[in-house]
Amino acid sequence: IFVPAVVINSCDDGDGGNGGGSSITDSLAGSFTRLFEGATGTPNTVPLWQGYDMKVQYLYTADEINGSGLITRIRLQQIEATTTDVSCPNVTIKMGHTSLTELTNTFAGNIQTGQGAEVIVLNNKTIEVPISDADSWIEIPLDTPFYYNGVENLVVDFERNTTCSATVRTTNHSGTNRRALSMATDTNPGIADYNTATSGTPDGTYPWMQFVFSGGENTVTTTNTNDNSMSLAPGYTGRTQMIILASDINGDGLITGMALSPNSTTHATDTTVISGMTVRIAHIPSTAITLSTDFTANYDGNEPTTVTRDLSYTVPHLQSSPIWIPFNNSDFIYDGASNLLIDISCTVSAGSYSVDYKDVATDRVAYATDPAATTALDARARAFQPVLRFHGGTLDVISDSTQSSNKIFNTTLSGIMGLYHASELGTSGTITSVYCRLSDAASTAASYDRFRLIIGHSSGTRLVTTPADNFIGQHSAVNGTVSVPAGLIAGDWIEIPLAAPFEYNGTDNLVVWMGTYAASGAGVKHGCRLSSAQSQYTENLAYGLPGNSAVSAPVNQKLDLRLKIVK
Repeated sequence: IFVPAVVINSCDDGDGGNGGGSSITDSLAGSFTRLFEGATGTPNTVPLWQGYDMKVQYLYTADEINGSGLITRIRLQQIEATTTDVSCPNVTIKMGHTSLTELTNTFAGNIQTGQGAEVIVLNNKTIEVPISDADSWIEIPLDTPFYYNGVENLVVDFERNTTCSATVRTTNHSGTNRRALSMATDTNPGIADYNTATSGTPDGTYPWMQFVFSGGENTVTTTNTNDNSMSLAPGYTGRTQMIILASDINGDGLITGMALSPNSTTHATDTTVISGMTVRIAHIPSTAITLSTDFTANYDGNEPTTVTRDLSYTVPHLQSSPIWIPFNNSDFIYDGASNLLIDISCTVSAGSYSVDYKDVATDRVAYATDPAATTALDARARAFQPVLRFHGGTLDVISDSTQSSNKIFNTTLSGIMGLYHASELGTSGTITSVYCRLSDAASTAASYDRFRLIIGHSSGTRLVTTPADNFIGQHSAVNGTVSVPAGLIAGDWIEIPLAAPFEYNGTDNLVVWMGTYAASGAGVKHGCRLSSAQSQYTENLAYGLPGNSAVSAPVNQKLDLRLKIVK
């Protein structure tokens, strides 16, 4: 785990012994750090500059952050030492998702582009930087955590209406139109002199930054740029071991799921049917970075945790990355210091998919075509890049568009049913809330007194028109009033607390059916985001009132979904 050399104060100016299964509590939520830094750094005086108060927006892409979940603090790196304690009063920081890949010169146009509201994460606080060495990291705890979805790009917005007591020069990176800036001299201390500015000229600089997450999905990445594909377990029959370096994880705590990315050019053209899957995870020494062809010896005497045991499940045709491997036996507590050995064996009886990897300097992958093999056919200088789900975040399935042709929150009869595969979800637990992502704005509050939500496990790989045939068992989770608060915009999430929480087993598929089953509310209707019609969403969506005996013919769309799952 990376520990910063500088911690700042934000002051108010006004079965192997590692697993826990369902007994693990929320107190063991995991945390991890995603770091953006360039190949070389240059000096930067914004945002902690003595000379001016200012407003500055920075843009970071989803590929650069490579994680999702609750951002609870951020860090900036000092490029040179500070010789005196520095105080920067009246700092406000905001964060928001955006569809932009470059900033415009209009501040308001860079945020709230249909992906939800910008959020104040630090409100008028003093950032204090003590005397510290060059390359130290300045840590800024946030008042309000920001839920970053990992799919859309992120704007980080600094506003400061008082000058700092001295300049703190931070490490900068060169890019293209990634910073928009407005500055003004501090002619009236305590007053935002730049408030009249609605624009700032974008340029190609933005600071190195660390994003610290408390719970969420941590994409393990290597610095190598060569992407390839290997035809081995879990996409093909066999046994695969892989080493994941602690330095690539940058986190610790309770891991409740794992995903691997399929290679986009060789993904299955039909449903992949997997059986007998077993996944074991073990801590191994941080010095162990090479695998032999002896599967047992690679454990180096360390006892593994069997997180998945004898699992059978399917991966649908052309599922987009990543593909989740459900933990049906135990969760795993990662110590944050060791490397991990991940051991996967399974039989694939239909379909297949290849797994992405990158070339590395040592043999980090060993594999065999027999799930019961004790000796690998080969060890390769390759590394997989799994997504590790650290407990504490929500579970999101976000589609590719903002289309919506159905008003789920309605004053007349309206409903929708969606199918989600275990390979898209990947974590078991108690579902306490379901969220719908707004496709329009909710300027005024609304209430719907005949709202119903039915949820349940499913063994089907696509929906059918008889609702009961889509469920192993229906669970009525909401049957009453649901409210939509005022002030939400397109891309925000509406939380629907479940009056009767649902125990999701993590290995079956999941069906969610919701809507207004009779005339309900008054005046305001709201839709939820759907994907555009795509072949990879094979008959995953159907329209019809929850509780009725039939739904429409299923279509190739998907409804954006967020689940709050507790252990």
